[in-house]
Order: sequence, then C-alpha cells, then structure tokens
Amino acid sequence: EMDVNRVAVIGHGEGAFFASKLASDKKNIKSLILMSPMISLGGETDIGFDNLNEMAKKLKWDDQYLKLAMKSRMETIETVKKTKGDRVSLLRTRCFLKKLREDMEANPIDIIRKVEVPVLILHGKEDEFVPAKAASTLDKALEDSGNINHKLIYYGYLGHFFGKIVTDGLYRMHYSVDEGVLSTIKKWLDETLPKIDLTLQTSYDILA
Repeated sequence: EMDVNRVAVIGHGEGAFFASKLASDKKNIKSLILMSPMISLGGETDIGFDNLNEMAKKLKWDDQYLKLAMKSRMETIETVKKTKGDRVSLLRTRCFLKKLREDMEANPIDIIRKVEVPVLILHGKEDEFVPAKAASTLDKALEDSGNINHKLIYYGYLGHFFGKIVTDGLYRMHYSVDEGVLSTIKKWLDETLPKIDLTLQTSYDILA
C-alpha cells in the first residue's frame, strides 16, 4: 500500500554511498537524506586517509597504530585489485569481490552530481569515523551540478551515530537518536515529498 510518488531514501555512513547511487538511477525517488556520508570506499583519496586520521585523533591512536591501519587499508585495496577471481580471504574472512570492485571503481562525486532530487546532508562534528570534509565535498558537488534544493547541517555536539548509547543495565544496548535530528528529518520529508491528495484518496476509498 506504499505511495510510489512519496518515496525517500536515507543512507548512513557507507550506506549514504549506496543511497546516492539508488537516487541517481531510480527516477521514482523524490528525496534523499545522507547521514555521516562516507564518500570513499576505496581509501585511495585524501578523504579516505582523512577518515583514518580523524579516527586516530578522536580514539587516541598512537602514530605506530595509525601507520599500521593505513598500511592495512592499502594492502587490502591492492589485494582486491590483483585478485583475478571473484573471491578472496581478507583478514581471515572469505569475501565476494565483484560488487566490491564495482563500488571501488565508482566515483562518489560523479554519482552525487547525477542526483536531481532534494538532498539533505547531516553530519556530527564529533564524528569519530568520517571527517566533516566528506559532507562539505558532497554539498559542493550538488551545488556545482545545478541541484538547487540541497542542505548541509552540522551538529557540533553529535558523533557518528547521532545520539547517545542507551542500555537497560543488563543485556541490551542501542543508540538513541537525538530528537533534534529526528525533527529535522521529519521537517525535510514534509517539505520535499509531494503532498497527499486527500480528495483523490477519499474518492478512491469510496470506489473501492
């Protein structure tokens, strides 16, 4: 019973990359929301290493650990590139490479420039995994592409998951998303999705 004229997509972290691809391909999507967007899957760009530098600073890694993390990332990328088959073991985990190769070859900036629907980008300045530069890079790409309906909002007090850890004191733990963020998302959807034609809906219900 979904209204196909009121479809929005939201992506968080790496999911923002795939949400952007979806919005650039599917014309029935009317609105896009990107939270803490990670725009480099391959790790070969400055953004990719900014990501590790940001984590090192906020998680208090020493220089040696940071160098090992960078080395591991580059070795993983090289392994993916050199492997001829579709499967490989990475860090003792059997991985399927075909989709990963396709995503690494894709240029996130080129993808976001194809997005014509309204785009909301949210980023916490205390994000320990994705640098703020990623969000501003995407916002600039939207501006350059001629997308006139896009907005970037920074939250100076929030991290990667936009909330606080909540626990029942025994077993369960989850992130409770900040109410201000939820309110912003709801307002954006109300403003960007087509309004429901209540007259048409009522007529349909009577006919049904």
